[in-house]
Order: sequence, then C-alpha cells, then structure tokens
Amino acid sequence: MKTRIIFSFTLTLAAILMHGQIAFAQVRPVIGNNEGWVSCDSMNMQPWGPTYLKVDSIPSNERITSLYLSGAIFALTKSGAVYGRPLAERFVGDTLDSINRNSFVFRRIPFDKPVKMVAGAPSQFAMYLTDDGDVYAACDFPDFLPLLFGNDHTTPVYRPKKLNLPKKVRSISGIGGSALALLEDGSVWSWGNNSGGVSARDPDSLDVPIGQVEGLSRIRMIRSCESHGDLGPCYAIDSSGSLFAWGPNNGGQIGDGTRKDRSTPFRVAITDVVDAKGGRFHSIALRSDGSVWTWGSNANGQLGLPTFIASFTPQRVTGLPPIREIFSSRMTCFAVDSAGRWWTWGQNMNDLMLGIPESDAVRSPTRMSDPCSITHVADGPQPRDVGIHPQPATQYVTIRHGLAAVTVTIEIVDVLGRTHITQTTTLDSVPVDVSSLPPGTYAAHCTGDGHVATSVFNVAR
Repeated sequence: MKTRIIFSFTLTLAAILMHGQIAFAQVRPVIGNNEGWVSCDSMNMQPWGPTYLKVDSIPSNERITSLYLSGAIFALTKSGAVYGRPLAERFVGDTLDSINRNSFVFRRIPFDKPVKMVAGAPSQFAMYLTDDGDVYAACDFPDFLPLLFGNDHTTPVYRPKKLNLPKKVRSISGIGGSALALLEDGSVWSWGNNSGGVSARDPDSLDVPIGQVEGLSRIRMIRSCESHGDLGPCYAIDSSGSLFAWGPNNGGQIGDGTRKDRSTPFRVAITDVVDAKGGRFHSIALRSDGSVWTWGSNANGQLGLPTFIASFTPQRVTGLPPIREIFSSRMTCFAVDSAGRWWTWGQNMNDLMLGIPESDAVRSPTRMSDPCSITHVADGPQPRDVGIHPQPATQYVTIRHGLAAVTVTIEIVDVLGRTHITQTTTLDSVPVDVSSLPPGTYAAHCTGDGHVATSVFNVAR
C-alpha cells in the first residue's frame, strides 16, 4: 500500500464562543452576533493549542451558525453565505490569496446559492456542499486537478467548480487531501489522497479519482479524522447502527485486531453505534444505550482502561454515567453526560491540559472540575494560541499564562470586548475570583514584556 506525504494539519473540532456557548463540533448552532471573540480550538493539535481571532470582517447582519477548520477557517452564516480566513495560501475566492498567517480577515467566497457544509484540506483543495445537494471544489494542486475535474484538466480552479457526482449529496468530509461524500441513496464516494487506504479504493494507487466505495450501503453518517498531520481512519455508520472503519491502522484503531492498514471497509465488532471519532492512534464510539467504547493505542490512557495496555478491538469504558456526546483529541477523550457534565481521560500534558493535577496521563474517566487552562506564548502583540477548558467555572478560574515575564497583567473580558476584572501578578498560576461575573463566556488576556497569552472559559451558576 503506497503512501503520499502531504503536509496538512486539519483541525477537526471547533469551539464557537458566543454569549456563553462553547460548542465542540464541526457543526453547531451559535447564539449571538459576530461582535465577540471566536476561538477556533484544535483539540487534535494539543498541546500546541488553537488559533485566536476576532470576527470583525464579516458583516454584522450575517449571523455565524457554523465554523469549520481544515487548514483554513471557514464560517457559515444563517443565510448560507460562506466566509474564509486563510492561514497562509488558501482558497477564498477567485484567486489564490497569500495572506499573512496572522491575518484575521474573513473574505466572502462567491456562491450564487446557500452553502451548508465545508470540508477538505485547502492546501490541496476545498469543498463546499450547497443546500440543494451539489458539491463544489477549488484546487490548484497539480496531482489532484484531474481527479476532481477530469483527466484533461490542468488549469488551477480558484473559483469553486461543481463536481460530477451521480446523485445529490447529504454530507461531505475531508482530511489530508482525501475526501468522502455521502450521497442521498446511502452510498459513499471518495477521491484524492489514498495514503494508508484512506479512500477505500485501489490500494496500489497514491491518488484516486471520484468513485464509489464498495461494501457500504444505507449509510447515514461519514467521518474522517486526522491528528497533528497523521491521517487517521475513516468511519461510516449505517441505518442499523453498524460501524465500518478503514484506512491507517498503525495504532490498531480500525478495530480489526491488527495494526495493518485497511483499504476496504471493516465492520467493527460493536452494534447500535450513533457516533464515532478518532484521535492520533485510537478510536472512540458511542452506542445508543449511552455506553462508550474505545480501541487502539493506550500509551497515554486514552482508552480509559485500568492499564496502559493497547486494545485492538472495542472495549467498554467503565465508570461513566449514560453519555450523550463524545469527542476525541490527539491522545485524549471527552464525554458529556445526560446532565451536561464533562468527563475526560487520556493525555494530561504537564498536569494542565485536563485541569487534573498530579497526573500526566489519566487512565480512568474523571469528571472535569473548574477550569485550569493552558496558554501559550506568542512572539508579538497578537496571541497565537488560546487555552480553553470546556467545564464552566462557578467560583474561581486558575489562569496559567506561561509568560516569561516578571509582572503579568490579566484582564477578564466578555464576548463584546468589555473588561470586567483587571489583576496584576508575579505568579505563573493565578486564581481569579469570577463569582461576581454573570454566566457567559470570557477571555483572560495575559500581557507581560511584550508577550500575550489568552485563556477562554465559561462561567455558570
């Protein structure tokens, strides 16, 4: 099986922070306007952290409803307009933009009909699914142009062009130059990069054109994953709740009992599945009864099992109440129970990532307490990274700013940019009393000696 090396970092989870809402997902409604802070959290990129920006270049009458991260950042609005914010050279319209990485400007991508989903790896191509079920793509990667637009196509496409698919499309997913589409008849189609068999077609080809994935029917959900540049497996769930997986399997995350890559869908030994996600070398699935199952590498306790021994087949995670949502980062798992409480296990870098002290790896599911956020130092006046903790604070939040400065000023700011608390400290770890703050989402801006670090947290009552 051949492998194509593509340098692409796909950020799979977005935290949209508006008026007290923190949402970890690729698609999630947002309450509020666009005047506040938006933090794009790349949980699969820990411990490097997310990107921080302020949405001030999207018209105020355009309400953001979804945020997608895949090399570039895309914002969808209630009207179906799509805006793109490049991180380097990315597709955002009629031309290839070379905008500085620190640019916080969104540009509208030209469409004459509403868009409901964005996917792809914009260093190779970007995809857009419109409300009427058509898929459009922009691309200038020479190897992929014939795959997307036909064998004789060699001219870069900067303005999104419609792809030739046999039926209307319900969903799209894309990672590292590879793409999946779920058609209205329940079939799955793939194209692009085929490293590790991620396209589930022709294991001897580095790249594949648009074509159907055999062995899948009546599919209702597709998902592909990537972590820190490592392609992960792809997942499909059919109408009966059966889970299929294929692609890279170096951690045993396919669940077939081996560590060999698979170029054909494998039916995982678990039933009644409602969701599945992947980390760097592990997988996590949620069943309809609220139970959580994991498999793959367990070097950092990411399987939630009593030991650090890997499991190449699904094992139930014990010690959890009924769960309604699951999330996976690079080497960490998260679960939200029916009461809205957050649980976590796995990598806990420097005791800080999960807010759980005295442990670099958390083996058993642990309920997350009040925030204890990591932050990262930027080399200029703009914060490069943002620490974020999903569990709301009620009394105190501990800010660990990480700035190499003698004196640090901390400002607690709400989503409209209003300062509520100002505090100066010489400590690296600072407890801040937030009991007087109304419920909502806040940013803690830390400044010292020309450096800036930021933590984002929620306050609840």
